[in-house]
Amino acid sequence: PQLATLVKQAPAGEEWLHEIKFDGYRMISLVNNGHIQLVTRNGKNWTKKFSAIAGALAEFPVRQAILDGEIVVLRPDGTSDFQALQNVLKGEASDPLVYYVFDLPHCEGFNLCRTPLLKRKELLWELVKSLPVDAATHLRYSDHIQGQGERSFNEACRQALEGIISKLAMSAYHQARSKHWVKVKCQHRQELV
Repeated sequence: PQLATLVKQAPAGEEWLHEIKFDGYRMISLVNNGHIQLVTRNGKNWTKKFSAIAGALAEFPVRQAILDGEIVVLRPDGTSDFQALQNVLKGEASDPLVYYVFDLPHCEGFNLCRTPLLKRKELLWELVKSLPVDAATHLRYSDHIQGQGERSFNEACRQALEGIISKLAMSAYHQARSKHWVKVKCQHRQELV
């Protein structure tokens, strides 16, 4: 998958899209004629671990696709909770899993890696919003804000999120770490005596 480069401040300008940085597991999903695979960024097959997500992806309205996203467990306030996700994986909890998809590098036999990010996200949104209600509880579109990087970052920190991912709207999908995708993390600090 494409990876983001850590930076100290959110980029400015309308050419940047800003998304929430989720606190979960990055996952590439492969949809192939009803056969679903969920693969970690290190190439491990976690389809069985996330069978509810695989079931939702079986409802995805195309025969073939590669999606990029993050699997999370949500708190009641809508923020992601990594410890709760860990508890689900250990079998200690049964919180519902949500797969936020944010990119579509391949669809119906077409390699979209050179297609501008904004166009890939537009197609992804059209596909996700046509999902049946039962699948939509587990599979959601990761929306973005165009421009307003500093404001987006400050709001993410105010809401105690992990940070934001900023992406060049017209960028291709590079299967490596890139400065076309950058991440800015909020600094949550505590004073200890």
